[in-house]
Amino acid sequence: MYIVKQFAQRSRVRKLQYIAELEKNVHALQAEGSEVAAEVEFLNQQSLILGMENKALKQRLDNLAQEQLIKYSKFLHIVCSLQLVLIIWVN
Repeated sequence: MYIVKQFAQRSRVRKLQYIAELEKNVHALQAEGSEVAAEVEFLNQQSLILGMENKALKQRLDNLAQEQLIKYSKFLHIVCSLQLVLIIWVN
């Protein structure tokens, strides 16, 4: 009978130790989860900021491409005008 009581007591102790270890793991994982959640929030904000910067840069690139097209058109107009002047001057 004494052996059965000792076995039961050791079993309860192991069970309590196991539960304590599980609780320790739960607390550690909850802390890690909080850290990860904060990091995810930070990264989401960074993503939003970078997305807005990217949009602004694309708009700037479109504007520069349009300016380049306008300048090239003006350049071609000047070249054509010069060619006409040269044709008239030569004749």
